[in-house]
Amino acid sequence: MNTEKKNRKPFWALAAVLVFIYFWPAARRSFNDAASYRNQGQGIDFRNPNLRLPARQPAPTPNLPAPAALTPIPDGLTGVWAGQQAQNTQEWCALNLEMRDKQAGEMAGFVKLICYPLPTYYLGKTKIDRSIAYLKTMTPLSAILTGTMKNGAIAFRVDKTIGTAPDGCNLTGFTVTPFGSGEVAVDWQKGACPGGQMTVRKEHA
Repeated sequence: MNTEKKNRKPFWALAAVLVFIYFWPAARRSFNDAASYRNQGQGIDFRNPNLRLPARQPAPTPNLPAPAALTPIPDGLTGVWAGQQAQNTQEWCALNLEMRDKQAGEMAGFVKLICYPLPTYYLGKTKIDRSIAYLKTMTPLSAILTGTMKNGAIAFRVDKTIGTAPDGCNLTGFTVTPFGSGEVAVDWQKGACPGGQMTVRKEHA
């Protein structure tokens, strides 16, 4: 009995080898196909470098337009300008304005504005705080400006105000427009308070 079992062992070993040789090619193909499907599912086939996903490229830098050049300021506006004129606020205002070239397309401005109440202030026709009206005659509105050309005029922004207006109405805007020969027209704004305007003449360069 034992001898018969010993004789069967080589037979089973040989049978196992034959079975392995027979099924190995098919098993290998199945294994390779499964690996290929897995790599394709990940978006990459490592067996073929040409099919790999391209590297992420940096986003191109946008081409921003160059800043617009400032409009040149007309010649002959530098110098000191002065004038005085009654306003519809029942005040008589005197203005002194100095303009100097700052850089290409920009003008520096230095302004002093003082307004005196007209007699109608004191005749009971207008309700006013007389103490404030008196302080306004003693307190000029002074400011440092920077202007650029806009729609044929120099539009100034207020860089700094000097002092505080007694009524809280400091200068907030200022515009100068060429006006005939030797004169300019000026307009000023004072926030929510009434502004004003007048023509001034050139005193000296």
